[in-house]
Amino acid sequence: VELSPECLQMDPRPCINVADLWAWEPPGVGSPRAEVCVDEGDVRLPRNPKQVPPIEGLRPARTPRRQPQLLVCHDYKGDFPLCDRWDGCLVSDCAPFLYTYLWHIDTFCYFGHKIVTIPPPSFTSLAHRHGVSVLGTFIFEHKSGSEQLSRILSTEASARKTIDKLVQIMQTWRFEGWLVNIEVEMEVREIPMLVNFLQSLTAATKKANPRATVLWYDAVCTDGKLEWQNTLNCRNREFYNVCDGIFTNYGWKAKELEECRYNRGAATVCVGIDVWGRSGGMAGWECNETVAKVLRKGLSVALFAPGWAVEAEENILGTPEDNSLRFWSSLSPVMNTRPLDFFPFKTTFCNGFSQNGKFFRLRDMDLMPHLAHSKKALVPSERGLIIKAKGKHLLWAVTGIRSNPDFRVKIKFEGPGSVAIKLDWREMKMERINEDGTMELGPMNGECLPIKTIFVVTSEPDTVLTYFEAFEVETDRCLS
Repeated sequence: VELSPECLQMDPRPCINVADLWAWEPPGVGSPRAEVCVDEGDVRLPRNPKQVPPIEGLRPARTPRRQPQLLVCHDYKGDFPLCDRWDGCLVSDCAPFLYTYLWHIDTFCYFGHKIVTIPPPSFTSLAHRHGVSVLGTFIFEHKSGSEQLSRILSTEASARKTIDKLVQIMQTWRFEGWLVNIEVEMEVREIPMLVNFLQSLTAATKKANPRATVLWYDAVCTDGKLEWQNTLNCRNREFYNVCDGIFTNYGWKAKELEECRYNRGAATVCVGIDVWGRSGGMAGWECNETVAKVLRKGLSVALFAPGWAVEAEENILGTPEDNSLRFWSSLSPVMNTRPLDFFPFKTTFCNGFSQNGKFFRLRDMDLMPHLAHSKKALVPSERGLIIKAKGKHLLWAVTGIRSNPDFRVKIKFEGPGSVAIKLDWREMKMERINEDGTMELGPMNGECLPIKTIFVVTSEPDTVLTYFEAFEVETDRCLS
């Protein structure tokens, strides 16, 4: 894959301190920020972007989000690894962790350790393509973080300037809000200022985008002490009350889950689960048991660093595709699955790889099927969707879509045998074979019925579905 000059410098550079944040301007405006970021010897960060690439917007939700929900916090191979970049990279330079089960995820947070981490546009587009909202990270750590936070809270003007920049960044890079993580000790007198700041940030983000979210991380308490509570209680509820939810720390036990249930209000409580297991409990390949325990209490889950499945040294013998699939398929049985609720849609099922698995570019990853009930029979690949077992397989559970005489499906496949598409239990008939080799299918007998599921049926194993499109043909009937 050749990288054209236009592909370079399309990723947002994080803000390394408050001065850097206050100097931030949209790409192309002529920001006074340094052209190359060198922070404590870290030269891996993106340079100032030349422009904002096309980023898919988040479609309006046609169905209400069910509770409990899943938030995934992506913390992988340090800040801004190459596999997350717009350009893509050789897998030998940075093996990616794959988000092929996006229909389980409600919110995606791109985590980093710079003061402001902006989600890369490739991740934002992929998440939005699947109806997932995206958060950046606003974080303060260590002594330097404490100094930076005090500078922000020192005056109303400095707080307002910070909020304005955070909203402007969110709008420019088309994501939906912030995880606020204050992991520093604070003066007690600063706590009311912090509460006012959070309340104003939440209001400002929602004014800019009614679907925006500000999520509080359970760290500093209302007495200014940095003491993780692992629950929602009187020591952090004041922050929770002025945000849209809380992401609890990972060291909880059964009693902390009950405390979360007792203390929660209208906002969301996301119980933290560290896939690396740094806080004890079932983690790694067994974290599905921990997830199930939280969901049974009716609480949402904040899954931190699922990239462990590829990044951890004990997993290096597996391929990124196999390890990612193994991780998500173990979680899938205990998770809610959101239905596909938009139309028309199309996909090649590409998982982002090319050159026989040697190159990865996240923005090439296409719309994924529902894989929750496939038992690994459906495997997205660079060629398309590999259907490993013959028979009937669920592609999507859908809502808000109806078949009618103008409803059409186009498919293309490779391999032995035949392929058919079913709308619920109803077969589709062949309408034509197009010049590009796609088969165009329509509903039997001109039916007009709601669709709840879309299935693919194959007569032989190892068939590859390389293209799927659902749409309506333009006729006088549908235009009238």
